[in-house]
Amino acid sequence: MRQHHISVQLQIKILRFVYQMYSSNNEIVLYIVKSACLASNSPLGRNISYLRYKYDVNLNDNLSVNISRVNNAQSVSVERQGLINAAIDLFSARNSHDVLNGFTDDMINTMLTNVAVY
Repeated sequence: MRQHHISVQLQIKILRFVYQMYSSNNEIVLYIVKSACLASNSPLGRNISYLRYKYDVNLNDNLSVNISRVNNAQSVSVERQGLINAAIDLFSARNSHDVLNGFTDDMINTMLTNVAVY
């Protein structure tokens, strides 16, 4: 059995948790999990939105189909993930108007362009 990165293991655990809650016979549990999955302001809703975006997860499909989507997704190299994280930090700094010790918005935009081209 192939060992997956910890983030993939956690994403599969989230899917299993959601499917377990969806299969509950308790109406309150069903209401809460459905509301949480549809709400973008809940942690569960954000996780499901992320899985929908990244892996095309559909909660109407069965669990094994969605788990195979996560398992078979192309993994991002460590170097590429580092660039993605740097870009996210630059976007956050630019958008929140944090001071980056002498960097102007134009300089940040240039760095973001260079990261995107790489």
